[in-house]
Amino acid sequence: MIGAGLARALTERVSMLERTIRLYRWLHDRLKYMQPSVMALIDAAYRSGEFKQLRFLTECHKNMKDSGDFSESWRHAVENSTGAVGEEAAAAMASLSDVLGKTDLESQLAAIDYGSKLLEQRLQNAREYAKRHQRLYRTLGVLAGALVAVLIV
Repeated sequence: MIGAGLARALTERVSMLERTIRLYRWLHDRLKYMQPSVMALIDAAYRSGEFKQLRFLTECHKNMKDSGDFSESWRHAVENSTGAVGEEAAAAMASLSDVLGKTDLESQLAAIDYGSKLLEQRLQNAREYAKRHQRLYRTLGVLAGALVAVLIV
């Protein structure tokens, strides 16, 4: 069970990074062509069924409705999701709060592109790590279970 849980966590991290990259691309396109306010942008992303599994987006949306402040809401939500995407990816994601809605359109688009590229690098690393370690975790889990069974008998 433990080995399978660790292996599943690796798969979930890869999946979360993939969804987050899709969100960044969606934000980029929506901002470029429609130029909505940050609140409207986050609200539309939240309402999109494609991003429902991104807990940080849900938390950001809720906090923005309460406070009206994107920067603090985004940064806080991303920092709370560090375990899901990894520390490096969370740090890259948090920096978006310093630019989105505060600078000109080109700077905002450049920041989203930069964040997306960083996330893609983290995704590649996560995929390689998962590929190498998932089988190991499952094997260790089975061996640990067998050891416990032997000790009980």
